[in-house]
Amino acid sequence: MRSRCLSTVLAAALVVSCTSFTHAAEEASWLRAQAHLNEYCVDCHTTDDPAGERDFEGLSIKSPNLLTLERLQEAVDQLTLGTMPPPDTFEIDDEERVSMIEDLTIVLRSMQNRLESNGGRSVLRRLNRREYRNSLRDLLLIDDTMFDPTSQFPRDQRNHHRDNVGDALVMSGNQLSLYLDAATAAVDKALGTERKPKVNEWVFKDHFEQQSELSIAHRKAFEFKYMCLYDHPLNDKPEGAYGPLLKFRNGVPVDGMYEVRVLAEAKNRLTPYSETAAKRPKQEYFRFGVRPGDTRLESQAHSQPIQPLLDEQEMREEKKKWYTFVVPLDKHFAPRFTFENGLTNARGTYQRVFKQHIETLPKSVRNGRGIVHFRNSVVKHGFLPHIRIHEVRIRGPIVDQWPTESRQQLLGGRQFEPEQAVKLIHRFATRAYRRPLRVEERESLSNFYRLRRKNSEQPEVAFRETITAVLCTPEFLYFKTSLDPDNVQSLSSDA
Repeated sequence: MRSRCLSTVLAAALVVSCTSFTHAAEEASWLRAQAHLNEYCVDCHTTDDPAGERDFEGLSIKSPNLLTLERLQEAVDQLTLGTMPPPDTFEIDDEERVSMIEDLTIVLRSMQNRLESNGGRSVLRRLNRREYRNSLRDLLLIDDTMFDPTSQFPRDQRNHHRDNVGDALVMSGNQLSLYLDAATAAVDKALGTERKPKVNEWVFKDHFEQQSELSIAHRKAFEFKYMCLYDHPLNDKPEGAYGPLLKFRNGVPVDGMYEVRVLAEAKNRLTPYSETAAKRPKQEYFRFGVRPGDTRLESQAHSQPIQPLLDEQEMREEKKKWYTFVVPLDKHFAPRFTFENGLTNARGTYQRVFKQHIETLPKSVRNGRGIVHFRNSVVKHGFLPHIRIHEVRIRGPIVDQWPTESRQQLLGGRQFEPEQAVKLIHRFATRAYRRPLRVEERESLSNFYRLRRKNSEQPEVAFRETITAVLCTPEFLYFKTSLDPDNVQSLSSDA
């Protein structure tokens, strides 16, 4: 484990080093290119008396535009033809000429990429999906482990493989409505409930149904008494890769941390089957994982769009014992259990075991055929490596701080003070707009909040709606990008 982590760190360091080297090399080319122009071009192509009406004295490659691009391309062309600099003014050898051409070409390529990204103008660029999602997370201090407000957004168009080019980031009427839905969900998540949620407990045992393919086999083998995990969770056609609690139909009632205790055992790690049949190395201890499952989605037994590994434990003992996980779960989510380094393909393993190790099965089942028979026979009579779960207990939410940090961030304290609402709205909008508010913006937001109050809304509801409105304004959804590196108002790629 340590060597693998070390390899990861070294790989990351190598990437950073290579990136830094590339940037440093490009910057050196820009400096040399400017020096070449100053040495060989400026004497003749001055601002006051430019030869051939070509001014290189007033040309600055640090402020690229279409004219600069044109002039530099002309310089490269004349250097390539050997007509410039004039032989009667400067002596330049072939090595120096090639060096000039290479440096100017690097500058041209970089400049062209920057100009193509916004047509050579300062433009308003919409936040792409990644920037929008990360901005909501940082503004509202919300956990986005299981929360993606952009899941229904259309995919960002790319320009030269980049998803942050202004001209490609168009806005549609449909997307405007999606922004409102996303902002509403994000603010609701940040504010949560007004009262501290109570702790609940749930117990599941004795009847564990999983996916339909396993129903017959598990009923015949043990009447659904156990939950069994076979495949690892990345299989294309998993059977027993995800262990959902199908009786936990609505998941947890509120966002929070939950204690999940599982009575489980590692079965048949040292199976008599060959590794070619079981497709799993015997020397590896089982890794028992917990991944979230959105109960609002139809299938809990297969992969879902959002299913990060919340926690895992190594099962060094084969005996039955309690494993405790403390994991975050969003409202409507439930824990699903996984065999993180399980079988490569349980469906294929049934057939391989039946054919390669038929002597381990009772004679009464050896003459059967077909995947259903193979599965039923191996699950009931075989020695397939799997994690067997006997009982699950869930308790939570475990609240260490109330109100939550995100709620206190928005409300400015432990409880909402209506007389502070306008001030808090202005403070939030300043952060959301990434600049100080203008006078008219302050007045507009203040009037919006007062209008919501006038329409008989509760103070916190009016506050909530105003914060949501801020997140739907162009001032938040867009920001200006400029070619001038000293005058850029933007978010980083990981904003």
